Amino acid sequence: MELYRSLVYRELKLTWKRMMVLLILSSILCGIILSIIGFVMQDEEFVEALSGILALVTAVASGGNNGIHKADINAGWKRYSYVLPVTSSQKALTDLTVKLIYIALFGMILVGTVLFTDYISGYNHVIYTVSNYLLFSGIALILDTVYSGILLLASDRNSSRIIGIIASLTVIFLFSEFNTQLAGLSNKKYKYSLEELTHMMETGKVMMIIIMIFAFLCLLYYFVIRRVYERREA
Repeated sequence: MELYRSLVYRELKLTWKRMMVLLILSSILCGIILSIIGFVMQDEEFVEALSGILALVTAVASGGNNGIHKADINAGWKRYSYVLPVTSSQKALTDLTVKLIYIALFGMILVGTVLFTDYISGYNHVIYTVSNYLLFSGIALILDTVYSGILLLASDRNSSRIIGIIASLTVIFLFSEFNTQLAGLSNKKYKYSLEELTHMMETGKVMMIIIMIFAFLCLLYYFVIRRVYERREA
């Protein structure tokens, strides 16, 4: 347990500057959106849309890649770690723990902002925003699973550049495909279904389903990263 805490502390120490910059930018965005909502609080749909945008931005910032794997590869830490008494499970669990810490931190900022907007506007968008936040965080987690899973195949700075490009292109391709499929739902045939989906996101049952999906994606991230570490150890 002491070793695990040390690993978590090490990753937090290496990533906190980058994540704090993103947190500050997200906080500024929260302030801007609060200012806008102060002028348009009569339009509930617009306020709901702003809450969704805020959930998307904070989810991408917290659930996306935090740069720790590339930094460790370039510094030689990843190669050195294989001779340490650290198992692949501990390393994967550390990566997941750090990611969840940032997701929780950004989530608290988001929920605090939404609670305040609901107070001044009289609406109730907490469940809707949290559901969207977890959903978008899950999508960011999937993309980072693919990116990190490929990037960790690199062994040094030179190979990380090539593999990093491959990983980035793969993520861009998957994201483009996701947007293409999402755009297909925007035609008239599915318009009514999307309106229903918006209302469904405000229900507790849907939020519980999204929480379970998010938990599954966290497990997926853990097992994929652990498997990559095991391959590197072999």
